[in-house]
This record gives sequence, structure tokens and C-alpha cells, in this order.
Amino acid sequence: MTLQSLSLLSNEKLHESGGTNFTVPGSGIPNWFHYHCKGSSICFWFRKKFPMIALCIVYSAHLLSHLIFFTIKLYVNGHEIESKSFLNSGHGIKENVHLFDFQNTLQSLSSDNEAMKEYIKDGWNHAELKLKGYVRWMGVYVYKQNHDKEDVRFSNPMIL
Repeated sequence: MTLQSLSLLSNEKLHESGGTNFTVPGSGIPNWFHYHCKGSSICFWFRKKFPMIALCIVYSAHLLSHLIFFTIKLYVNGHEIESKSFLNSGHGIKENVHLFDFQNTLQSLSSDNEAMKEYIKDGWNHAELKLKGYVRWMGVYVYKQNHDKEDVRFSNPMIL
């Protein structure tokens, strides 16, 4: 893959319309992501409704296989909403970057999901995403067109 094609695939405008899901060789979160952290868990706070987001994970390929098994869990206000497992290719490269539209991953994010409605309260809600796998970094991008930036925070808004 050329540097030009890698640059195109990690461009913010490509992802803003949603629906993306691909893996490229690399070891970093694109700089246009709103938040990133080291490890396999990431937290944020939201109000009104769960935000439409893209996720980016940087993972190390397992030495014995080119297929990497992940399990992702979504918690809202401490309640597990959904868990889903998926396979991803390691491309035979030591580190990979997987960018994907989170709404296409979990069915619970549909607007009519009763479990999600049950656990979202008025005011600020705490969300946590946990991945099981060889995850080194995680990043979150909040789609501009579908959510007010003031309704998503990456530090606890209730701490003054």
C-alpha cells in the first residue's frame, strides 16, 4: 500500500459520512480523532442520545495467526448493553490500524432499542467501550453532522 493510499484511507472527510470499516498497516490514531488513549478501554460522557461515533484501534498482530479475534463490549452507566465478537486480519504486519463506524458494529445503537432507552438517563451518561484482543491504542471520533459537540465529553463533566 502506498503512502498516498494510506493517507486517503485515514482522511477525516472519508469517514464523516459513516459506514467505513477497514484495516491498514500503521501504529497511530489519526490526529483528527477527538480523543485517544493507550489500552483496550475508553470512556466518555454523553447526554440526550448516544453519539454516532467512529472508532480506531491500533493492535499488534498475533505472531501465530493473521486473523485477530476481538470482543467489544459497550457499557452505559455501568450496565452492559451489548457484546459482539469479530475477526480482523493482521495483514502479516506487526501493527495495524482498524477504523470503523461503530453504529454498524452494535445493533443496540439503533434508535428503537429498549435496552439503550432503559439505561440512558436525563443529564450526563457515562459510556465505556472495552475491547478484548491485542489492542494498544483506542480512539473515538464523534461525527459532526449527527451530534452537538457540547453533548459529548471525554472528561467527567460532573467534576468541577
